[in-house]
Amino acid sequence: EAMGQNEYPKYPIEMLWHQSGDCEDAAALYISLVEAIGFDAMLMIGLVKPNSEEDWGGHAWAVVHVPGHSGDGWYGYGSKSGMIFYFVETTGWYDGSSGVGVNPWYDITDYSAYDVE
Repeated sequence: EAMGQNEYPKYPIEMLWHQSGDCEDAAALYISLVEAIGFDAMLMIGLVKPNSEEDWGGHAWAVVHVPGHSGDGWYGYGSKSGMIFYFVETTGWYDGSSGVGVNPWYDITDYSAYDVE
């Protein structure tokens, strides 16, 4: 909206150029960066809940496969079904920090994974 246009998914270069974007834009930028240095990553979209009192809201986040890592994650699908992809929150810092495999949400449901190339 700040750019005078309706909501649309930005290419990673657009997010860098505009210095703004929403959750799927930040996740796409993160995925492009980690895949450029050799890690495998996917985009996830679902409903999240910050705490027990608040309503569900739509959200997008990245998941990345880091061999030998641990934390909150999901198994891939298809040819990646044996790989664990760890949660990465790309749009917010909770309790002053964030990290690979750290899920800051109270609950997550109705999620889908997309292997973006």
